[in-house]
Order: sequence, then C-alpha cells, then structure tokens
Amino acid sequence: MNKRFEKFRSWLLVLCLLTLSTLPLKAEEQIYLFPDRSSAVSGDTIWFNLVVFNENADEMSNVVHVQLDNLENNHITKVSILCNRGRGTGYIPVPDSLSTGVYVLRAFSFIQRSDNSAVINQKLITVYNRFEKEFFKINIPEVNSRKKYNFSEGVSLLTGKDKFERGENVEVRMSVPQ
Repeated sequence: MNKRFEKFRSWLLVLCLLTLSTLPLKAEEQIYLFPDRSSAVSGDTIWFNLVVFNENADEMSNVVHVQLDNLENNHITKVSILCNRGRGTGYIPVPDSLSTGVYVLRAFSFIQRSDNSAVINQKLITVYNRFEKEFFKINIPEVNSRKKYNFSEGVSLLTGKDKFERGENVEVRMSVPQ
C-alpha cells in the first residue's frame, strides 16, 4: 500500500507540474484606446479615453503612453497619461508640420513594453495638412486595430529590479540602437 501511495503521489506531482507549466506566468494587460475622431487637421488636438484591463488589479499599470507614428513606425509625438482604477483621459497634439496622410495612434504600458508578445491597441488617424492647397487621394491601408508591436528596436531603459520603494534611488541603464 505504501508503494502505491508513493506512485500515486509521484503521478500527482507530475500532473501538477504539467498544469502549472501551461499557465501564463503573468496576466496579459490590455489597453483600449478610444479617440474622439478618426481624422484631424494638422495643428489640431485629438482627445481620447483609455481603459486598462489586467486580471491582477495590483499589477495594473497606472501610466499609459499614447504615441502618434507614421505608417513606417517612425515616432512623431507622444504623451503619458496617468490612469486611475483602469481609466484615463487625455489629448495628443497633431503637429502643424505633418503632411496629409494616414498615421497610427498607439496606446501601451510599461508592462506591455516589457512583454514582447503583448498586443498593442492602435487606431488609424487620417491627417489633412491645412497648408496644402490640393490633394487628390489618400491611401488608407487595411490594418487590424490590435497589433504585436516590436519594442526592441527602439531606445530601452533597464533597471536592476522591477519594484521600488517610494523615495528609493534608481539606477537606470539606457540602450540606444546603432
């Protein structure tokens, strides 16, 4: 009977380890972006609402970054929004110098940026330059509103640990691509 119990316990341990290995290590955070418009004039302001979802409320981001990029993923402008209980509102200015075309508005958190498999919420924004006299056609690409975004191509800031106490000194290393 003792050997049967040991064998059963071994199988139970293996089953538990297999089950735990298939569970995600941390909950995926999802951020939803709701801009007030899908088109703007250069020099305009785009207002938006944010909703942050995370299964673990203690690990939910309280700062969300919203940035405007062109279709080649070149950064144009960015704002950081403080969220309270998973909700935030803010605005991002559209520069006067933007030419007429389609741009991407993205919202992401530091948790998503740390996870290369994170899906980033994005919206297409058509911008019309108010100083251009004529334009005939704007090619609007077919894009899914949620996309896996590769953060590893940009500047990254690295710290020695994940959590810090209030008032604690933080050492940061910056990595810039060549």
